[in-house]
Amino acid sequence: NDDTLYGWTNEGQGEYTFAINTEDDDTFMLVVDVEDFNEYGIQVTDFDQEVQSYKVQLTPQTGCNSPFLDLDYHWAQTAVELLYCRGIIEGDTTSYGINKGVTRAEFIKMAMMNADINTAKYENKDVPFGDVDEDEWYYEYIAAAYSLDVIDEDDQYYPDGEITRVEALTLLVRLSGMEGDETSTRFSDVDASDWYAATVRLATDYEVVEGYPDNTFQPDRKLSRSEAAVMINNAYNAWYQD
Repeated sequence: NDDTLYGWTNEGQGEYTFAINTEDDDTFMLVVDVEDFNEYGIQVTDFDQEVQSYKVQLTPQTGCNSPFLDLDYHWAQTAVELLYCRGIIEGDTTSYGINKGVTRAEFIKMAMMNADINTAKYENKDVPFGDVDEDEWYYEYIAAAYSLDVIDEDDQYYPDGEITRVEALTLLVRLSGMEGDETSTRFSDVDASDWYAATVRLATDYEVVEGYPDNTFQPDRKLSRSEAAVMINNAYNAWYQD
């Protein structure tokens, strides 16, 4: 059958529905173009008879444009652009590196800035980590996180090591001051007995994380720069935005 897109229905509050007749394995780019907002594209795929929902966050046209050329129609585009315009990430090159990993030092800097923590006042605080030198750019961020009990005491911090999804999420939740005791989650790879189960459940309830299409969270998977941007931006929307 030929691909056929049927009429749109405006449901109000920025919600629209439409019907499409297509092959099951087809993929389309749904482009959202709203006046006074930057154009946004999202891939639509895996069609069946059930209603599917796609949620997008648009960035207003404020005159702040990121220099990154590798974001067009990427699912993390909005989050990256919003973080850039808020000064959370910098743009010295034209590539954001969406699929690259994030170091523990890089993520803790983004998380502290996202929460509007004045880290400068912690630059002279002592830390127990033998691999965190006072002369490094990340010292004040790690010192602030340690002083605020966001990270635990240990012999090493491994600032240049890539951070995992559960490590990043734990840091964000602790920084927010939020606490939860419900340990059941919808993820098949997060057991209620896991030490991070309550953290994952709380962050899921606040829409800070969603998980993967196969119903997994993959806690030990290295966090990508695109995932980091979305997680950081979601935390801002959930806990810090006025």
